[in-house]
Amino acid sequence: MTTWDEVHTGSVVLGHDGLQYGVAHVEHGLPGGPGIVLVRHGQRLQAQPPPGTPITVLQAADVSEEARAFETLTAAGLGPQIIRETWQ
Repeated sequence: MTTWDEVHTGSVVLGHDGLQYGVAHVEHGLPGGPGIVLVRHGQRLQAQPPPGTPITVLQAADVSEEARAFETLTAAGLGPQIIRETWQ
């Protein structure tokens, strides 16, 4: 089960209305759960699902390059943190 806490921008998810949405923005570390902006046909929808809320990911974004950079910074002892992601 994937939760909103694990979703990356650029992914395509299945909304609760059964429609497909692109994930345009994710902000982590907010008290009520991640701040999410979804996009569909140019319309932007904002949401803040509670932590642990499940979501169906239809197509996961390829974040392998970002993960590699994160690992390099971590290995160098710099302690990076993901605060927010934006996709356009």
